[in-house]
Formats: sequence, C-alpha cells, structure tokens
Amino acid sequence: MQKSNSFYKNYELIDCGDFKKLESFSGVVIERPAPQANFNKALPDNVWNSSEAVFDGKEWNIKNQSLLDGWMTKIDTATFELKLATGGQIGIFPEQAINWTWLKEAVNRNGKSLNLFNGFAHTGVSTVFASTTNTSVCHVDASKNYVTWAKKNSQLSGVDSNNIRWIVDDVITFLKRELKRGVKYDGFILDPPAFGRTKDGKTWSLKKDLEALLYLAGSVLSSNPAFFVLSCHDQEMTAKDLGAMLSTVHKAFKGRAEVFDMQIQASSGNVLRSGLCARVKLF
Repeated sequence: MQKSNSFYKNYELIDCGDFKKLESFSGVVIERPAPQANFNKALPDNVWNSSEAVFDGKEWNIKNQSLLDGWMTKIDTATFELKLATGGQIGIFPEQAINWTWLKEAVNRNGKSLNLFNGFAHTGVSTVFASTTNTSVCHVDASKNYVTWAKKNSQLSGVDSNNIRWIVDDVITFLKRELKRGVKYDGFILDPPAFGRTKDGKTWSLKKDLEALLYLAGSVLSSNPAFFVLSCHDQEMTAKDLGAMLSTVHKAFKGRAEVFDMQIQASSGNVLRSGLCARVKLF
C-alpha cells in the first residue's frame, strides 16, 4: 500500500527500522517486530516510546489497558474490529490494502454472478470487499477464532446477509473435497503464510505446499475465471518465480500475471517491504 492510497485513511506506518515497525490504527499506536526492516529507523526514541502496546515477539506489553477490549477501524466504507491477538496479530494486514481496492473494483465491474474462494482468509477483510449481493464467497481458515472474528466483521460491515460460507478447515484438505464434489470457483484470493500449524497438528509450509495448493485451485477454477490473487511472504521467493507459478494455474493466466512488491511508505520516509503479490484479471 502506497501512502497515497486513500482506501486506507485510518492507518499510518509512522516509522520502521531496526527490525521493528511503529503503526497507528485509528489513532492507536502499536509497535511490532518487522524482520524485513533491516535498516535504521528514521525517527527518535521519543516518537517510538509513544506506543500504547508493544509486541516483543512473544507477548504484548500493554500500556493502555483499554485496548484489551479491542477497538474499531474503518477501511473505505467497511468497519472492522481490531484486537491485540496472539502472534502479534491485530486483525488486518495493511500491505493488502492495494488488493482490497483492486478486488472491490474487480467484483463490481465484472457484471456477472461470481462464486469466489478466499483461502487463509484470516479475519475476513478480503471476504468483506469481495462480498456483494451478486457474489458467493467461500471463506476458509483453519482457525475457528479467526472465522468467528471474520463473521463479526461481516456484521459490522453490513454484508452478513450476503451469500458467505464460513468454513473452519485446512485449505488444501477442503479444496480436495471441493474437487471431488465438482464445485467450481470463478475467482481465488489466497494469502498463505510462510508456515502455519493447525490445532489438530496439520502443518503448512509455503515451500512444500504452494505447488499443491495452486494445482488444486486450478482444478476447481471455472472454465472462464474472473481473477486470481496470490500473496507470498517467503523472502526467498522472487517475483519471477511467483509469476511463473501463477501462470501454471490456468492456461488463460499465462503471461498475464501482474507481480509486484507489497510495500508501505512510512511517514518518516522509510519503506517497508511486506511480501510479493501476483494477480490476474480476465475481463
């Protein structure tokens, strides 16, 4: 997300550096680790010390106890609940804002009913922006807590009456069942982590499992797909690699993938790289 993106008016990356980032979400300032920020921070310590909560890599140090109840933020016309969650998560990934803009426009401009799949769907920001009265969205995440959180976000954003399937499952396991059932999707949104583990012991590794994931996605894509969005947070993956992998999903995608760095411009002037994204739109 570039700083000029007006889609996200209630977020600011204040500074980043020394493997940390300082952010403001609707006026709440938090500090979290940022392994990719392998450069000097630009702003002095007194600015960084203004944070109301600090995640040290293991737990939150909360200076403002009212944050324990969570707070709300608006993104475009939607509303989302933020919380100081495990692993330093708060419920949204700001670098994805450029995709939320693109996704909302893609869905609204397509002009036909779409059956969409959102995998590793977390707290449902992309689900909210993909959901209209003319779309069906299958929201899949292995965490029951995140799916419950996503449902609440759909209610806060006024799309809960739309056609959304809420699925708590491993994405690959679920897609295998969809393939057997003959289900087809017109569009995919995938934001897999570099590594993950479910409560029942299943593990996900981007290096090991991405190829299988894309094969399954291609197998359940409709013959005339509308779009595909794939984010990647493995620092060893190159833009060329990711674009080539997306091109294998569907013959219509070959040579059509747009691949770019997801990066955020800090107010201090520093730039935080936050992974790669490959996407394609066919209308």
